[in-house]
Amino acid sequence: MPNRCTFCTIIKPTNHLILGTTWYEFCDRCGDKETLQRWTGTELEIKSIRELFDDAAQERREREQI
Repeated sequence: MPNRCTFCTIIKPTNHLILGTTWYEFCDRCGDKETLQRWTGTELEIKSIRELFDDAAQERREREQI
């Protein structure tokens, strides 16, 4: 892993969010700043990359406890 943020291309410690076949490598600053949008059928949902990453981590922890 190159530790290069997808959004600002600065080399520093990064996290990885994988959605389908798309990988997002992000630093702390960009994780909080960059957002993705999803149409839920009734409203537009906007979440930061960090929120999506944290949601996925929480789901993994909950599955492991079962």
